[in-house]
Parts: sequence; C-alpha cells; structure tokens
Amino acid sequence: MLEFLLDPSNPFTWILITGIIGGAIGVVIRPFITTIGFVYPNAKFEAMGNPFLDESIVQRLLEVHDLKGFIEQVSSFKDYQIEGETSGEIQSSLDRVLIRFIYEMQRDSPRKMQEFYDAVLQRIDSYLLKNIFRMINREEEIDIPPENAVSNKTSELIKLLSSAENREEIKEILYNKGFPSDFIDSVTNPENAPLIIDNAVDKYIISLFKKAKVPYSCLKGKQEYIDRLLDIYNIQIILRAKYLNYDEETCLKLYIGEGKELPYWKYKELVQLSDISQIISQLDGTSYYNYMKNVSIKDSIQPIIMTLDKLLLLSIRDISIDNYTTIGPTLRFLVSKEMEIRNLKIIAKGIAEGLPTEFIKPLLILEER
Repeated sequence: MLEFLLDPSNPFTWILITGIIGGAIGVVIRPFITTIGFVYPNAKFEAMGNPFLDESIVQRLLEVHDLKGFIEQVSSFKDYQIEGETSGEIQSSLDRVLIRFIYEMQRDSPRKMQEFYDAVLQRIDSYLLKNIFRMINREEEIDIPPENAVSNKTSELIKLLSSAENREEIKEILYNKGFPSDFIDSVTNPENAPLIIDNAVDKYIISLFKKAKVPYSCLKGKQEYIDRLLDIYNIQIILRAKYLNYDEETCLKLYIGEGKELPYWKYKELVQLSDISQIISQLDGTSYYNYMKNVSIKDSIQPIIMTLDKLLLLSIRDISIDNYTTIGPTLRFLVSKEMEIRNLKIIAKGIAEGLPTEFIKPLLILEER
C-alpha cells in the first residue's frame, strides 16, 4: 500500500502531495492573511489618534467660556465636526460623531469582524434598553422613538415592545427574539430595582461579545478585552450594590461572569463585606487594588467608579501592544473614542452650566503619558 502511494508514476500520489502542501501553506499563511486585513485600519486608527484624551488639549477646552467657542475648538479637529446651540444638542451631535467613527471602523475592518461591530452597536444602544425596561417596570408607556437606536436589531425590538399591551406580551416578544430566560425574568419582574435591570442588560451585551465571531488570530485579544470588562463591571456593580444596601443574595445574582482576576469565589468574599473600604482592601493582590486604595470615598463612590474606567483605558493600551498586528489597535481606538466623546459631553455640560474648571476636570478620563 505504501509503495502504491509513493509511486511517482501514480497520479493519486501527486494529488495527495499537492493536497498536503496546499494544506501546509494554508496553515502557515492563515495568520498573515488576517494581519494584512488589519494593516490599513490599524494604520488609519493610529494616524487619527485620540486628541481629547490628551491633557494639554483638554485643558484648552476647559478654558473656553461659552458653547460657541467649545464648538469652534472641537470642530477644528478633523472628523469632530459638531453643531448645536444647547448642551443637549451638542451632546447629541457628539453621539453622532461616535457612531460615525464606529461605522467607519466597521467598513475598514476585515469582514470577519462584522459580528463584533454588531455587538458594539448594540452596546451603544444599551442605555436605551435600560430606560425602556425601567419604563416597563413602572408600567409607563414607552416614549423612545425606534429611530433613536443605532442598531437595526434594537430599533426593531423597540417597535415590538412599544406595541405590546401587557407584561406577558413583552415576555413573549423577548423569548421569540432569543433573549435568555434569566434576562427576561430580570427585566420584566416589577419588583426588581433599576440596578438589577441595568445589570441584566450589561450581562446580555457581554454575551454578545463572547459569541461574536472574529478572525482566529483575534480570539486572544478579544478574550482579554472581555475579561477586563468583566472584572471592572463586577467590581463596579458590587460597589454600587453595597452603597445602596442591597442584601447578599441580590448581590450574588449581580455577578456577570468570571474575568481575569475576579473569580466567583473572590466575588462571594466581597459580597459578605458591608463596608466599601473593606471591599477595596479585600482586592489586595489584584492589579485593581493599587489604583483604588488611595481614592477617597468619603462623600461618594463615583471617584472609585471613575478610577476603574481609567484602569480600563490603561488595560486596553496593554492589550493593544500585545495584539498590535490584529485586533489590539482596533480595541484601543474604540475604547478611547468612547471615552473621548464622554469627556466632550461632560465639558459641554459644564460650560453650559457655568461650572468652574476645577469641578469639571476631575470628572474626565485622560490618557497617562
């Protein structure tokens, strides 16, 4: 049999050899094909940068005294053309800038990244979903227009939910749309507090990122991103829950999933603590503790929540470096753009209300140099 397969005069032998060589070449060049697909978008993202995470540029914005000057300063940067007469109109314009960036990223990226961007767009809509389910819980009429949604899936869902006549119809709509049963229970139970509803939506969005298909060489970077999100979401949710005096049983239900440094057993230990400072101390041994330990929580937990958001920006920089030929720069650009727009909306609101610079600046997330 072996002699038959190795006989050079046998056509089957050459077919076999050709197949083996072709398969080997495919395995070898597969990562390079993916890398080539990211060369242009990654170079473009790098060139565009993230000016409104730079402290010196942000400081100049903080010195502006009116919204007209703010618009002129922001619009002087390419791709940041905004408009509006009130802070609300300017914030809506900034939202459109972010959405335009995401669509541009989606268009320039490899086709196998499309599911990932679908998840990104649905995450942008998550605040709409949270508000809608809060209205449902209060038995209020849904007054959010479907066209406010970025994702077509969210828009369609809003139309269906708006036409539902009772809670059972809402459950049926969510079930038919493929939402998991625990999500449906969380967002339709009239006894659930807003934090539980918000948590259910966040869990669902994370599940979309987990399921989103990406090129094989991007799986590691995507998972690192999800793991960091899970850790930060879990820490933020337990801090908020304890601040609002939620009981242990409810806190355990808020766990979103295991990330990089916060397994379930560790989360359970945090749940058993009642004091915010004790929870922070219990995180000693994780990379989060060094950033949280010196943050003042005397009047509010908001400074510690913001510290964790800043840590996400820092973490995404490391993920970008580790995955610089594929999904890394994409993730960094995306997270940075979301935080840039957040900064600009805060500044616009502060200028409109005449707030001093020393009040606005601590609310901003800036990139460490």
